[in-house]
Amino acid sequence: MEVLFDELADAGDIGVVDLLVEHRPAVAAVASRAALVGGTLAILIRWELLTPARDVVSELTQYNTLFSMHGLIMIFGAITLLMWRGALGV
Repeated sequence: MEVLFDELADAGDIGVVDLLVEHRPAVAAVASRAALVGGTLAILIRWELLTPARDVVSELTQYNTLFSMHGLIMIFGAITLLMWRGALGV
Protein backbone atom coordinates (compact mmCIF):
# COMPACT_ATOMS: atom_id res chain seq x y z
CA MET A 1 0.00 0.00 0.00
CA GLU A 2 2.83 2.37 0.83
CA VAL A 3 4.48 1.66 -2.51
CA LEU A 4 1.32 2.80 -4.29
CA PHE A 5 1.30 6.11 -2.42
CA ASP A 6 4.99 6.69 -3.18
CA GLU A 7 4.43 5.99 -6.87
CA LEU A 8 1.55 8.45 -7.01
CA ALA A 9 3.56 11.10 -5.20
CA ASP A 10 6.51 10.61 -7.55
CA ALA A 11 4.32 10.77 -10.66
CA GLY A 12 3.26 14.35 -9.89
CA ASP A 13 -0.37 13.64 -10.73
CA ILE A 14 -3.21 14.64 -8.48
CA GLY A 15 -3.99 11.30 -6.96
CA VAL A 16 -5.05 9.64 -3.78
CA VAL A 17 -2.21 11.16 -1.79
CA ASP A 18 -3.21 14.72 -2.61
CA LEU A 19 -6.83 14.06 -1.79
CA LEU A 20 -5.91 12.52 1.55
CA VAL A 21 -3.58 15.34 2.51
CA GLU A 22 -5.49 18.36 1.19
CA HIS A 23 -9.00 17.64 2.35
CA ARG A 24 -9.50 20.80 4.40
CA PRO A 25 -10.51 23.07 1.48
CA ALA A 26 -13.06 20.51 0.35
CA VAL A 27 -14.51 20.26 3.86
CA ALA A 28 -14.78 24.04 4.06
CA ALA A 29 -16.47 24.23 0.64
CA VAL A 30 -19.01 21.53 1.44
CA ALA A 31 -19.74 22.99 4.88
CA SER A 32 -20.24 26.51 3.52
CA ARG A 33 -22.58 25.29 0.78
CA ALA A 34 -24.54 23.23 3.28
CA ALA A 35 -24.82 26.25 5.56
CA LEU A 36 -26.07 28.32 2.63
CA VAL A 37 -28.74 25.75 1.71
CA GLY A 38 -29.71 25.24 5.36
CA GLY A 39 -29.91 29.00 5.89
CA THR A 40 -32.17 29.34 2.86
CA LEU A 41 -34.45 26.67 4.29
CA ALA A 42 -34.47 28.52 7.62
CA ILE A 43 -35.58 31.68 5.82
CA LEU A 44 -38.39 29.74 4.14
CA ILE A 45 -39.49 28.33 7.50
CA ARG A 46 -39.55 31.80 9.06
CA TRP A 47 -41.37 33.21 6.04
CA GLU A 48 -44.04 30.55 6.46
CA LEU A 49 -44.41 31.37 10.16
CA LEU A 50 -44.62 35.11 9.48
CA THR A 51 -48.29 35.01 8.52
CA PRO A 52 -51.12 32.67 9.53
CA ALA A 53 -51.91 31.87 5.88
CA ARG A 54 -49.99 29.16 4.05
CA ASP A 55 -47.81 31.30 1.80
CA VAL A 56 -44.75 29.16 1.13
CA VAL A 57 -45.98 25.59 1.45
CA SER A 58 -49.51 24.40 0.84
CA GLU A 59 -49.64 21.34 3.10
CA LEU A 60 -48.49 20.59 6.62
CA THR A 61 -46.44 17.59 5.45
CA GLN A 62 -44.44 19.90 3.17
CA TYR A 63 -43.68 22.16 6.13
CA ASN A 64 -42.58 19.18 8.21
CA THR A 65 -40.36 18.01 5.36
CA LEU A 66 -38.87 21.50 5.01
CA PHE A 67 -38.19 21.63 8.75
CA SER A 68 -36.58 18.18 8.78
CA MET A 69 -34.43 18.95 5.72
CA HIS A 70 -33.22 22.14 7.38
CA GLY A 71 -32.24 20.30 10.55
CA LEU A 72 -30.46 17.43 8.82
CA ILE A 73 -28.56 19.67 6.43
CA MET A 74 -27.43 22.05 9.15
CA ILE A 75 -26.38 19.33 11.60
CA PHE A 76 -24.74 16.82 9.29
CA GLY A 77 -23.76 19.07 6.41
CA ALA A 78 -22.52 22.18 8.15
CA ILE A 79 -22.06 21.92 11.92
CA THR A 80 -20.50 18.45 12.03
CA LEU A 81 -18.09 19.26 9.20
CA LEU A 82 -17.06 22.57 10.75
CA MET A 83 -16.52 20.91 14.14
CA TRP A 84 -14.45 18.19 12.46
CA ARG A 85 -12.44 20.84 10.62
CA GLY A 86 -11.84 22.65 13.90
CA ALA A 87 -10.74 19.44 15.57
CA LEU A 88 -8.03 19.12 12.95
CA GLY A 89 -6.53 22.39 14.14
CA VAL A 90 -7.30 24.43 11.05
